[in-house]
Amino acid sequence: MQGVTHSNEFCFFTQETKLLKFHFSTDLDTNSNSAQSITHMPDDLSGKGYNHFGDPNLTYLGYRWLPNQTAAKETARAAWCAINRQHEM
Repeated sequence: MQGVTHSNEFCFFTQETKLLKFHFSTDLDTNSNSAQSITHMPDDLSGKGYNHFGDPNLTYLGYRWLPNQTAAKETARAAWCAINRQHEM
């Protein structure tokens, strides 16, 4: 896991190219494979070299912020941030 944040009901974790959503009641010690949803890096972004979700933030202005970046300097593009309303995920 790389980044962690939460809403009133859910915890969100980022891995390199995945965003996982767990309900607060989930015991991650015994159910770490039971995410309520898993979002993968979209193909159109990975095709442009984006391969890393950064640390998410769910608390700013009622929106979800999920930074994305490339790893290799040769293919480096400007980092960008996906923005969604909190209730849409």
